[in-house]
Amino acid sequence: MMPPDFRSWSHENLAKLAEEMYVEMQELRQDVKDAIKAYREVITENDFEAGRQLGMKQERALWELAASTQEIMK
Repeated sequence: MMPPDFRSWSHENLAKLAEEMYVEMQELRQDVKDAIKAYREVITENDFEAGRQLGMKQERALWELAASTQEIMK
């Protein structure tokens, strides 16, 4: 997939995109922090299977977020 030609975008559109991506990045950062915290709690409880399942759910959520970000960039 070819990246958008950002050189042809207006300053206003680039600024809007940057603001939206910044907000999304902050939300993703918090999601990752929450996932790590939850995963550590599970590991602390020595519940390997529950930790594996939680990791899979978080990974799926991150992939979905990445896919939605790609859709925004189209």
